[in-house]
Amino acid sequence: MTTVELIKSIAFDFGWTVSTDEEEDTVVFDFRYYTKHGLDYGFCAELTGNKFGGFLGDVERYCEDFDPDYEAYRWIGHDGHGKCGAPYHIKDIVDEMEEAKRLFTDFYNSLKTALT
Repeated sequence: MTTVELIKSIAFDFGWTVSTDEEEDTVVFDFRYYTKHGLDYGFCAELTGNKFGGFLGDVERYCEDFDPDYEAYRWIGHDGHGKCGAPYHIKDIVDEMEEAKRLFTDFYNSLKTALT
């Protein structure tokens, strides 16, 4: 299994969709995650050669920057309830974003274990 296949496999195991763009010795991964209600989050990380530190640093940064409260806020309408398919109650939106954060952290830790 190649490194790209390994990264994709780990991502799929955690419910992420992944597309890649390869050019010379650089692979750009576009990761997307959809919660059970279809709320989405995504980021890109770049792997150059076999320099896993930069790639893992990108993933770690996005993981740390994922703020469940802010992400929930984005899905709350002017009436104080969910919008665009989000759950009606704010608590349910926050719970969903907190679960996404846990899965994101577990995903990062699995990548780190596999690549170091």
